[in-house]
Amino acid sequence: MVSTDGSSGRVLIDEDAAADGHLRVAHALEPISGERHLAVVPPPEWARDW
Repeated sequence: MVSTDGSSGRVLIDEDAAADGHLRVAHALEPISGERHLAVVPPPEWARDW
């Protein structure tokens, strides 16, 4: 995700909403400075070095 201030980070999309055609962020996988309101849930171990 790229924030309006140019900061960016990985996010997890709500798959149920996506199946209905809606793009909704479930949570961030890492802190995004321009989106401090997003909850951060670290990714699973296998995805940490992406």
